[in-house]
Amino acid sequence: MSKLESSKSEINTNMSLVEMKGNAVRQLKRLTLEERNFAISEIEKFIVNSGKPSLLMLLSNELRYYTSFKVKNNDLTKAATAIVEFIETEEFFINLGELKLVDDGESHLEIWVGDKFFALFNYDPFIVEI
Repeated sequence: MSKLESSKSEINTNMSLVEMKGNAVRQLKRLTLEERNFAISEIEKFIVNSGKPSLLMLLSNELRYYTSFKVKNNDLTKAATAIVEFIETEEFFINLGELKLVDDGESHLEIWVGDKFFALFNYDPFIVEI
């Protein structure tokens, strides 16, 4: 084992991964039409891979914000487009900035507006029928 292999260095930035990614996302420009269409396809793929849930939640813990989406449309492209259009037209999101990135997370999609992180995830498991 060489010295290089046996040594370990760490850089403490005092930043979370979300904060570091937010700094990188801040540098991105607004989505092009092609990137927007790709974001819609990523949301559609996520809905399919999540078992076509009837409810989705868009959540930002940092901003203490959430919106629930009831997926009633069997046309998942229209459903995914509606989510993107909601983000592009709601005053809350407009004040944050532009839709910058849609990226895969472990059990969610990362949606970045301005430099703010939102998780889009299947909300069906959290509903308790009584």
